[in-house]
Amino acid sequence: MEFHMKQKLFKPGQILQRFGNPSTLTILGDDEVENSEILETFRRVDTLYLQRKDQDLQSVLIRNFNCLVYGLLGSVPLSLDDLLCLNSTSFTATGAQISQREINRFFKLWIAGSNPRLAHLEIQIWNQILNREVILKGIPYVAIPEDVERIVESSGEFLMGHRIQGGFDVWRRDGTKGTILIDLWSGDEGVEFIVWK
Repeated sequence: MEFHMKQKLFKPGQILQRFGNPSTLTILGDDEVENSEILETFRRVDTLYLQRKDQDLQSVLIRNFNCLVYGLLGSVPLSLDDLLCLNSTSFTATGAQISQREINRFFKLWIAGSNPRLAHLEIQIWNQILNREVILKGIPYVAIPEDVERIVESSGEFLMGHRIQGGFDVWRRDGTKGTILIDLWSGDEGVEFIVWK
C-alpha cells in the first residue's frame, strides 16, 4: 500500500477498516502529522518504505519490521543513536548522512551485543568517500579475499542464496558471525553488514 504526498481523499483508519493491514507500506509524503497518523494506524506492517526523516524517527526504528527502508529520495540524517534503536531484521538507509566513525562505533557495539534481531544492514553514504581504515579501526576482523565467493544461507529470508565476495568477518561475544562489506552501489558508496544466524 502506498501513500503519496497530500493524499487526503481517505483517512488511514477508513482504509484499515476496509482493507485491513497491508504487508508492505510505502510512505512518500512529507507531512509529518499525516505520516505519523499513517504509521500509528497501520501498526502490524511487515515491510516499511519511509522516504524521509520523521521528527521522531526513533519511534519508527524501534518497531519490529522484517524490513525497513529509509530515505528513498535524496539525503536523510542518520545517527549512531538511530542505529542503536533499530529493531528490524533488515534495515536499508539510502543517502544517509552519518559519519564513518559512527558506523565504526555501531559495529563495535554490535560486537558487544547490541541489536540482536539485526540480520542485514545496508547504509548508502551521502556525499562521502569511504575509508576502510576508519570503519574498521579497533575492530578485530578476518579479511576474506575478494576472489572468495560465499553464499548466504542463514541470515534471514532476505538474503537467502545471496552471493557475497570478500568482506571482513567479525564475531560478537556470543559467537555470532557478521560480515562487513564496504562497496559501491550505483555511484553511492556504502557499507553492508550481514549477520550469519
